[in-house]
Amino acid sequence: MTSQAPRSFDPLTTALYLEDGGRAQALPLDADFWPALADGRIDVDRGWLTMVAPMRADMAHWEMHPEGEELLLARSGAFEIVMESGEGEHRVRLDRDAPAFVMPRGTWHRFVVLEPGEVLFVTYGRGTQHRPLEDATRGGGDAAGME
Repeated sequence: MTSQAPRSFDPLTTALYLEDGGRAQALPLDADFWPALADGRIDVDRGWLTMVAPMRADMAHWEMHPEGEELLLARSGAFEIVMESGEGEHRVRLDRDAPAFVMPRGTWHRFVVLEPGEVLFVTYGRGTQHRPLEDATRGGGDAAGME
């Protein structure tokens, strides 16, 4: 067995998948990351996906995590998180004065960028769902997205 020396990494170019069994796997945030995640070539159903994403435009879709909560931490910038509930939409602001929020499991949500910046996401991946903003049955909104 060979051992590898510990090394630091850039969270803007590398996601970290924290598996339920305790293993931490580095995943390059390259051009293939999102397509591979969407089609199942990257399987994050048994743990937590952690990543830092530059947020320069509003999210291009709604998302929901039915199996777990999600930690959102604004490293810079200012954002509104739009959430759906039975009573309509609710908004929570993330900025330097209140940078962290825990998204309740099962809540449809999206980001609106007030000031571009970076957000740390810690997401329990199992069962994550997405839907387009123009879904007339459940809200609508802006078009663009997370890089």
